[in-house]
Amino acid sequence: MQQWRRYHRRYVRIAGWLKKADRITERDFNLYFYHGIPELLKRRLENRLLVLYPSHDRRDPYTAAQVGNAAQLELQRDIFNEDL
Repeated sequence: MQQWRRYHRRYVRIAGWLKKADRITERDFNLYFYHGIPELLKRRLENRLLVLYPSHDRRDPYTAAQVGNAAQLELQRDIFNEDL
């Protein structure tokens, strides 16, 4: 989770500035955000994203917020069966 937060902060700091300065579009911001995620985590997130956003047009990238929500759910450590 800590690595995810670090990636998210770095990305938003750099790409957020580029978006604000009209150097990249909102679509590119979201697309590059997703492409920067390691492949192993990306595969885990794809299923979560499909469940969370079933009507999402697959031709468009998920927003960084949607990916962030999926990552929070996928990477959370406090699950009910860890006490067993």
